Amino acid sequence: MQHSSFRLTVRPSRALALAMLAAHLLAAVLVIVATIALLWKVVLVLAVGVSLAYRRRFQVPTNFSFRPDGSVEFLALVNHASVGAGDTPSDFAPISDIKILDVAGSSRFIGPLMVVRFRRASIKTALVLLPDSFFHIDDYRRLRVWLKWQGKGVSQHHDLQSVLRM
Repeated sequence: MQHSSFRLTVRPSRALALAMLAAHLLAAVLVIVATIALLWKVVLVLAVGVSLAYRRRFQVPTNFSFRPDGSVEFLALVNHASVGAGDTPSDFAPISDIKILDVAGSSRFIGPLMVVRFRRASIKTALVLLPDSFFHIDDYRRLRVWLKWQGKGVSQHHDLQSVLRM
């Protein structure tokens, strides 16, 4: 049975950004009230500030194509349109460096929090998502179902397309 992939766009989560900001502010306050030398307080508060700046660096929406075989294709945004590997959008050169990674079995969802772990040879990365990371709430549901069924022999139990349309 032939299963097709699905595409979705994710953006940085505002709720996750607020949680990270609160955690960094709490860490800075704890450093300030700690009974350590002033020099160490300054160094640690600067380290917390650098960590916050690194976490809040400019992030743009990212497009993905999730495939039934458990792999994910990162898609480039060109002129606000999704472009896959080998596509040639008008006025642009072919995109041949699109990354295709496998989803690790350690990807999890806990309540509304979703952690998608990617791997390929020496590349290992994770994507932390909340429901507000998706432009459409249906994409959140589709990805949760895909994470649940990918790699578990979905063709033996259910048709993936009918599950994704639920």
